[in-house]
Amino acid sequence: ELYKITLKSVVMNEKIYIMDRRNSVVYDPRKSVWERDFLLNTYWEVGSCVIDNMLYTFGFDCQKSVYRIRVYDPRVRVWSFVKGVENIPMMLKTQGSRMANHGGDLTILLNLDKSGGTEIWCIQVALERRGEHREIWGKVLWSNLVLTLENS
Repeated sequence: ELYKITLKSVVMNEKIYIMDRRNSVVYDPRKSVWERDFLLNTYWEVGSCVIDNMLYTFGFDCQKSVYRIRVYDPRVRVWSFVKGVENIPMMLKTQGSRMANHGGDLTILLNLDKSGGTEIWCIQVALERRGEHREIWGKVLWSNLVLTLENS
């Protein structure tokens, strides 16, 4: 049973993934089948996006005490970190930030609270699969401050 409020939903591999406050479920409209995905909501955050049937989101790396980019592969139901972009300096905090699929690249709009206001940064990351295990690697193509909002 789904909780009263659906927080997020995405489509990957022709299936609908839905998360409420407690659960994650997957609906396959071709088979009219619902199933639970217990791992999906462990890291899925508001502001996520889908690129090539993979879910990208912000994730806190407890070992390094920083926010990084996580990716979920629904075929094998595994979360991992995107490699190669571990040191994006402004990803100290991600609240209010968003991700988007921009022509197959990952575009991040970071909402950074600064004394006296807020800065909005835009970061474009190219993605590719590498190696025997087909790990996801990213490369920052560009990063710019796009808007500064002063507190009133």
